Amino acid sequence: EREAQPLAPVTVAAVIDEAMACLGEGASILHYHAYDAAGRHAERNLDFHRAVLEGVRARTEAVIYPTTAMRRLGQPPMPVEERYRIERTLAAEGLLDVFVLDPGSCNFAREGTAGQGFVYLNPPEETASGFALARETGLIPAMAIYELGFARAAQAMAAEAGVAAGHALHRVMFSDRYLWGAPPSAAGLAAVGQAMALIGVRRWMLAGIDFDVFAVMGAGLELGADVRVGLEDAPRGSEMGNAAQVARARAEIAASGRGL
Repeated sequence: EREAQPLAPVTVAAVIDEAMACLGEGASILHYHAYDAAGRHAERNLDFHRAVLEGVRARTEAVIYPTTAMRRLGQPPMPVEERYRIERTLAAEGLLDVFVLDPGSCNFAREGTAGQGFVYLNPPEETASGFALARETGLIPAMAIYELGFARAAQAMAAEAGVAAGHALHRVMFSDRYLWGAPPSAAGLAAVGQAMALIGVRRWMLAGIDFDVFAVMGAGLELGADVRVGLEDAPRGSEMGNAAQVARARAEIAASGRGL
């Protein structure tokens, strides 16, 4: 939320402007969140999503997609048919090509307070419903892999739904403070790369939360990983905005001898 990243864009106009700035610096895929006037997440606000997508699509054909649900264990239950209502609506309006499908629930606890935190909730029936949505609409799932078993589960559910799992975006999550996933180091990335190959995932993206991606970007590039940067991923209180992070990533990719 805004208190964790004061530079985050939280209005429709600001999200659109920042999206275009990131594209100008070389980004190829855009992701955003919806907020209320106080800078708190408002992921179920269909009007916010429609306005952002219409605004960006009026200027570019680049891929852009939102998060539309972020539930914690203990919050009111959401019927399965409600979970992807926003995606279905936006897809029917021709505004959406990619959607968030996180294939597993995860404990969010941090170093120093390991016995506290919350559970990010993604029940199996919702994941299965998401793959059914992909089959029916052609939408591409964008998946956060907090633990490697999530990729295994996604492969199985995609097969059961008749969807090509390789068509999905696999965003492997790292963190310097949250206690999930592999340690964010060259060795940790190498272990993830080997495990993803064993699972059958040929292409994955280096990403995270409260994570200095630039500290391990070189190791990720050596493994052939794609790279995501931005305020959602960066250490809390980042003094570098989204577009500046994209510019830095572009420069480091170019310095490595690779192209965007």
